[in-house]
Amino acid sequence: MADTRYPTPSEDGGTAGGDARRAAAEALGRQLGHGFRAESDGAGIVWTDGPTVEAVRRAAAEVPGADDPGLGLRRELSASAVALGAVRIATGTRTPVPGGDITPGSVHTFWQNTTLPTPTTERERDLVYAVIYEVRDDRRSNTARPADICDLVASGLGRLARRLDLSPLERLTDRYATGAARRAWHRALVPMPPEDALLAVHGDPCAGPEHVRAALTVFSVPPPHLAAAAASLRARLRQS
Repeated sequence: MADTRYPTPSEDGGTAGGDARRAAAEALGRQLGHGFRAESDGAGIVWTDGPTVEAVRRAAAEVPGADDPGLGLRRELSASAVALGAVRIATGTRTPVPGGDITPGSVHTFWQNTTLPTPTTERERDLVYAVIYEVRDDRRSNTARPADICDLVASGLGRLARRLDLSPLERLTDRYATGAARRAWHRALVPMPPEDALLAVHGDPCAGPEHVRAALTVFSVPPPHLAAAAASLRARLRQS
């Protein structure tokens, strides 16, 4: 689990205080419809993903026993939420600039105003699964630590290609991209321009039928300047 720490009360967190925190956590759960629990030392309340710290602080102000202004609140992030945040930072999804600093801290900052971080597309779900699977595979472990998740995503998403259901253009990018296009693919799974993909296959005498078929799908109708190359690929496919 990842966490962001907020100031906790300095007063004694003994049995009475712990009982009060547990009662407050249960009350918050009833009000917000999410799971909360008292810190093991009775110093505050912790939860995973779910509402933002500010939302919980506002709710706590209305809950007897949780309305202490010095109450410690700590929002943890699940491995899935960490992976999703890291992927969005890496790819520039909902961020100003792709490829920003990818650390557990930056992921917490990314999610600080977001309730219940959740993938919004099937592709995001696939990437989150692939990231966590890869981390566990690398570490030979059933757990995925936030730091390991962030390190893997920061090292480039291209290594996950084999775990994803790639589009025809993405498969060609993984095979043919060079230079800046290769770096963009490795860093953030950015596919190469369709024109470059078609021409790469056209210029490759060793391209197999699967590559030729993929190249012929990157345009529904090839632009005029690619018509001859597309016709040549169709002829190669008929002869294969």
